[in-house]
Amino acid sequence: MIRKTTATTLIALLMVTTAFAWAGEPRELNLNASHGDLGLGGLKQWNFSLTMDGALDPADAPDKGHAQTESRTKLNLDRFLFSSRMDNLSIQFGHHQAARQGLLFDGDTDWGLSATSELEPLNSNLSVFAVSAGEAPDTVREMQLSGDTPWYTGGVWEATLPIAGSDTTFWAGYVAGSRNSRAMHQQGYSVGIQSGWDDNRLRLTLERAISRRSALDQRPDHKVSDTAHTVALRYRPETHLPFLGWEFGAEAKHVGDAFHTPGNLSMTGARSSRRVFLNLTPFDNGSLGYSYRQLKESYGPHRVTSHGNELFAGLTLSPWGWLSLQPYGEFEHREYGSLDMTGQQSLFRLTADAWLIPDELVYRNTFKLSRTREPVDSLQIRDRRRQYLGGELQWQALAPTHNRTGLDVNLSFSADRYESRLNRGGSLDDYQVLLSISSGGEGGSRIW
Repeated sequence: MIRKTTATTLIALLMVTTAFAWAGEPRELNLNASHGDLGLGGLKQWNFSLTMDGALDPADAPDKGHAQTESRTKLNLDRFLFSSRMDNLSIQFGHHQAARQGLLFDGDTDWGLSATSELEPLNSNLSVFAVSAGEAPDTVREMQLSGDTPWYTGGVWEATLPIAGSDTTFWAGYVAGSRNSRAMHQQGYSVGIQSGWDDNRLRLTLERAISRRSALDQRPDHKVSDTAHTVALRYRPETHLPFLGWEFGAEAKHVGDAFHTPGNLSMTGARSSRRVFLNLTPFDNGSLGYSYRQLKESYGPHRVTSHGNELFAGLTLSPWGWLSLQPYGEFEHREYGSLDMTGQQSLFRLTADAWLIPDELVYRNTFKLSRTREPVDSLQIRDRRRQYLGGELQWQALAPTHNRTGLDVNLSFSADRYESRLNRGGSLDDYQVLLSISSGGEGGSRIW
């Protein structure tokens, strides 16, 4: 049966939703219920969790003297996820990562449905999904249930290979669909393997993909195909020193001119890159890194070759037992061949965790400042800046036990400013405040 706490929360949400619709103004809602049990004939148990952040936009009232026009209340979903599991089958509906990151899929969060089945006799699993996608990877945050949003579908099969002395995974993927309703139909296939030896100190990753699409200037049944591939090698030697660790590696990637996949827009267009890197951990709470990368990519009809150096550093400080600070920074300088152009990318992030009441009340604050200067299709420099500030206060109002569910109250806010300057200035400001109440069994509620 559904736990009483979860059922009560659901009823309360429905009442609040109805009240917001009557009020005639958009309102934000949030629900998070987890670790409920639903029995099926006393034989099977479904474990499920539900999370929702959204806004209810009521129908517009007709103006005085005008006839009623067709309008419907819309539920705009910001973050919504329903997860359930029974034995070797799991289902997810809402915003989630439906497929592993690779050439076919960017690994971002999309809105849709996916199911995964564990195939124990074959030591593998099979995932299938159908997700919606906006006009661009960073489309508007709200997904409207009543909107005409395009979909793409696919699946991934993963298997662990019984190779002695190694940890080896093989996968095969498929995707079909488009990123918008006006785009041509696209299909993609990929195979890959990732293997680690010597306790994963040496890791090798290989992947190859092929795509097919309907050409706009050809017959509907005519297909245009191309390929993409990537290879990466990483090695982490054993140093036998207590506070020193290091890793170095090399990566190479090539994407063909006509390669297109609806699951990964970053793989669209000709692009080739080579990269070598070195990561150091000189002490337990710090990291340093350097990388050098050569890149060939297309900007409209232009092919541009560039090379750049990147540095990054991170640190974790705990001046007191109740406070933790994590500063992080990275900087990249890039030169664009014979174009007499240079570009930079920088990022600074500071995260602070404060345990105000141990195991009961914690506050997290995150500040990000980034800037990117790079060419665009017209081969002018585009200057993009972003400032982000976010905070989250989590209170474990009731600790879970064997006899009762726990209760968490979570209050978060964020302020995000994005500016892009190319001949003209422009900015986009986004502010959000969310209140969430979470309920779950022992182990379900948690505090950082």
